[in-house]
This record gives sequence, C-alpha cells and structure tokens, in this order.
Amino acid sequence: MWSQITLVAAWFLYAAIARPKDPKHSSNHKARILQEPPQQGNLNTSTSTVQHVVAMKESDENDEVDSRRQGSDQRRTKAAKGPLEQVHDILRRSSSPSSDAALNLVPLKYEKYGQVLVVAPVECDVYPAALGAALCQVLKVNVIVTQSRSGGELRTPTRARVLYRATSDASTIATHNEHGTLYSFDVLKIMWSSGNVKERSKYGKQITASGEIVLDMFAGIGYFSLPLSTPPNPEKRPKLLIAIEKNSDSFHYLCHNFERARAQQQCCPFLLLNGDNRHMGDEYCGQCDRILMGYLPDTERFIPRAVEFASKTRVATLHFHFLHGTHENGAESCAEHFAKVLPTSNFKVMEVRKIKSYAPKIVHAVADVVLTL
Repeated sequence: MWSQITLVAAWFLYAAIARPKDPKHSSNHKARILQEPPQQGNLNTSTSTVQHVVAMKESDENDEVDSRRQGSDQRRTKAAKGPLEQVHDILRRSSSPSSDAALNLVPLKYEKYGQVLVVAPVECDVYPAALGAALCQVLKVNVIVTQSRSGGELRTPTRARVLYRATSDASTIATHNEHGTLYSFDVLKIMWSSGNVKERSKYGKQITASGEIVLDMFAGIGYFSLPLSTPPNPEKRPKLLIAIEKNSDSFHYLCHNFERARAQQQCCPFLLLNGDNRHMGDEYCGQCDRILMGYLPDTERFIPRAVEFASKTRVATLHFHFLHGTHENGAESCAEHFAKVLPTSNFKVMEVRKIKSYAPKIVHAVADVVLTL
C-alpha cells in the first residue's frame, strides 16, 4: 500500500519537473506523456515509463551541452589557427589550377612592414596568383617581396624582387611602426634587421642622451638615432644629433624619417650627412658625448675615427657593435679591440649585450664603452 503511494508521488514529482511552462502551446511529445495519469493496476509500467522519459530528457540535455561544446571548440580551433594555416585552408578550398602548386610555396615564416610582406628566397620568379592573393588577404598586405641577406659595404639586400602585387600600383615602400617610431624605407633597396628590435627599443627609453651631442657613424635610415632623438619627454632629447650615412638610398629615407619627426615636433635638432664618416664631420671631432657604431662586420676598423669624434673634455660613451665567438667572453673580446687603439686606462667596457646569432658559433653583440681621453 505505502509503496504504491510512494511510487505515485514520485510520478507526480517527475511530471511537475518536466511539464512545460505553457502546455497549451507545447508540441513536445515527451512532455505530454508525463501528463497522462497512470493506470491503477499497472504502477510498475508507469514507473518504467517515467524512468524512460526522464532518461530521454537527460539525454537531450547532454546532447545540447555537447553541441554547445563542439561549437565552442570549433571557434577556438579557428581562432587558434595561425595566418599561414589560414592560407593553406584558402588554397585547399580554391578551384584555381595553380592552388596545388601554390601549397608547396607557402612560406614557413615572413616579416611584415606596413603593407609589404617579406619572405625568404624562393626558386620561382613570381608567386602563383592564388598564393599571392591568399597571403595578401590573410596578412592585410598589398605587395610581397623576397630578399636574401644583406651584403657588401653598404649592406644592401641581395636577390630582392617582387613576387606578387595585389594591384598594379602597389608600392614596395613601407612605413614600419616600431615602439611608436616610424621608419619608411624601400624594401627592395634597404635591409631591415628585425633581430635588432630589442636593442632599438632601449634607445630613447633606457638609453637617453639628455643635453648631449650625439654622433651616429652608421645611421642607415635612423635605426638607432631616430628613437634616441625622439623620446616623448623633450628633456631627455640630445642637444644635437649628427647622423652620417654613406648609402644614398638609405640617406634618402633617413632624411624623410627625420623630417617627419621634426614636422610632428618630436625631434631634437639634427644634422644629416651623406658620405663616409672617415672623411666627414671633422668639425665635430673632440665634441661628441655619445657615439653610435651600429655596423657589421669589422666595426673595429672604425674605432680610431670614433676616438677622434669623442669629447676630450667630458666622458664619452660608445655603443659598439661587434662579433665574437660563442666560446669567448664578450667584454674581453671588446676590450682587445680597443686596447689596440687606446691605453687600457682610457676606456672601460661597462656592459655587453647579445643581439642575436650572426653565424654558426658567432654572436652579434653590442658593448657600452666609456672613454676618458
């Protein structure tokens, strides 16, 4: 008797839970089953029906959770895909005859400067249209260029050429924003070293030249001298900056970049010279408080000229880029170079920072060297 009453109570409890809010408008068949009263003589069957319906409801809820989870996983997978994976997907879906060949040419890595994409050297003369279009679409660029490592005294790119243009007038002149400093340059004519980004980021922030006369012996397009000349706080800017660059293409963009900074009233006074630093800037010999020597290789050949530029009445700081073996002590290697020009009492290596690997077992480093002449 009591067991039958208990079962009936359980049935009504399940029915109350599962009943839709508006049964008049419900078309849910499983909900309607729960509203049918049990037969008096068949409580076991009614209990079985209730258990079956509840199991169906739980199954539906689990299916809904699984569906939401699957959709979430798909969105995460799409978001987690890198740009090059997205390019692969576009090419696989493409009906273009060149898509299969294009898949084999997708670059493993790239560098992006403004609207220009630079990829490693490739064997083909130009990219298949499908690949070029996919890269431009995903990476938001309009021209793709390839170049090899810079070479020669002027450090110009080798084997540089355009692989693809999104439009016929797409330019290889890029404007690159690095830590708030704008650099414009022609990617076909001028090399950009992304490996130096950490060192460049120090200039104008950790490395400042408040009230100093600064000379950049290898200015390029303003790699180091531009951020040093344009810190947001005017009190941290140099008194004067002299930048010398031998490469005429680089000098053109050096002028452009400094003039833009001056137009924005963000720059210290400057003098830009096009030519060899060994034969220019004599009027500033003995006056410079800080000298930038961002050049490789064989930078040690220019130490005598740097010493001529260095102030003879104040302490001068040189930022000296050089190469040394991975098995060598950087400070000792740097000191050996300076010891060939100056007595050890006239210089001190304050700090050596590793920039990047230059070649197998060779390190590109920069040393802060203080001169007292």
